[in-house]
Amino acid sequence: MALAGMEGFLLVSYLSLLWATSPGDALIGADRQAIAIVSFAVFLLWPWSQAGARTIVTAFSLAVVASASAELARLATSAQPARFFDEGRLVGPIGYANGTVAWWMLAFWPAVHLGATRATWKYMRPFFLGGATLLLCLSVLGQSRAWALLLLPATALFVAFARQRMRWLLGLALAGAPVLIALPSLLDVYDAAGAPRLLADRVERATALSGAA
Repeated sequence: MALAGMEGFLLVSYLSLLWATSPGDALIGADRQAIAIVSFAVFLLWPWSQAGARTIVTAFSLAVVASASAELARLATSAQPARFFDEGRLVGPIGYANGTVAWWMLAFWPAVHLGATRATWKYMRPFFLGGATLLLCLSVLGQSRAWALLLLPATALFVAFARQRMRWLLGLALAGAPVLIALPSLLDVYDAAGAPRLLADRVERATALSGAA
């Protein structure tokens, strides 16, 4: 049903070329939707095995954690950290604050799961939990109000569907506790928007705490 609805929306998007003021922009928008729908269809219709799904989730989590580490390194070493922010909100690597926060959080929940489940090699669990902490720190720097509102119900759903509920709760606690400690410094970055020197100082402190967390 979800796929059929998306395909119907895509059909309307292409039909809008007939009446759009700017057909070129309409075509670009429809093509982008087509890419997203094809990606969704591949993951929906592919006959996943448990091992295959775990491999995909692990690889995706590793990729996003690696991109978060690279972003943190760029922030920590830049002489002009303000260029990574828009009105005090971290916009990289997507270029849009809400999109960037969504990118981090897409991997946050899998990272917590991989850091808590017995199915993960025990020496890799701390890495995934540390990665989840980093993703959460950078999400705070994105200052997305929609994310802040949805975090609580998303957490409730995560726990509600957990098969290893106590382990997942412990994983969430371990990933989230360092973020609570660093939270005041992370929020200070937004307050320094418009003052480049102050912003640089606060970004330096926030990235140091994020790295340590």
